[in-house]
Amino acid sequence: MLAQRSYIWQMKLVINLKLVPDAAQQRALQETLERCNQSCNWLSGLAFKAEVFGQYALLKAHYYAMREQFGLTAQAAVRCIAKVADAYKLKNKRDKLREFRKWAAQPFDDQIFRFAKGDNINIWTLEGRQTIPFVCGKRQRELIPFRKGEVDLLFVKGKWYASCVVEVDEADPIAPKGVLGVDLGIVQLATDSMGEAFSGAHVEAVRARYVAHRAMLQKAGSRRARRRLHAMSQDTQLTMRIDSETKRQLQTVADAANVKRAEWIRNRIADSYKSLQRKGI
Repeated sequence: MLAQRSYIWQMKLVINLKLVPDAAQQRALQETLERCNQSCNWLSGLAFKAEVFGQYALLKAHYYAMREQFGLTAQAAVRCIAKVADAYKLKNKRDKLREFRKWAAQPFDDQIFRFAKGDNINIWTLEGRQTIPFVCGKRQRELIPFRKGEVDLLFVKGKWYASCVVEVDEADPIAPKGVLGVDLGIVQLATDSMGEAFSGAHVEAVRARYVAHRAMLQKAGSRRARRRLHAMSQDTQLTMRIDSETKRQLQTVADAANVKRAEWIRNRIADSYKSLQRKGI
């Protein structure tokens, strides 16, 4: 008899923990990031010149020289070599010298980074091990025990973050017991088959303000502006609201607009066919 196999599907999430170092710890973190990226730029130049991009080949050829020249510990040197190898991993990235910013993100593994007691982390720096407090939200705190793999040290706009990857089980799929119809319109943005209309005075009141703000963000064109545009999207908020309603009712969504469009196309084809018949074609 064949044993029945069960699979648990997991998804990866990223949580950012805001570090709160004192003045001395901040200097140590800055010097560490700067030194690591200096070593990465040095190794990147050698790899590009020799056209050798594999992690093992770079480790074998330049490990001891990197440690001696930049004063890195064994594991920090290994992470820097892996960082350079990852930068050249795709073949279409090998036609140009890869350079690293002064304070670009640096990966840390379990040998040079760990969580300490309380809301603290213990991380390697050029000044030795540092125990640094962090702050985070309730959801991030719940996900910390599921951390997997490396942690990236980030320096963003004067703030320090530890970016962690966590693996959690996916939520159980919903077994639908019916269909929730959604009719998209002009006066009302949408109306579902339960009788709820998704529009009203509030939407109309903020629409003009959103239009002006959206125009300003589109003109900026930056990555932050695009993220803000996505967050402002009324259609996205509307979809999320309808989706939460369907989950509560354990129903799937049928988009009435697509049904109407299909009927319109079918009727147009039928009218065209009748017209051709009248012309004798």
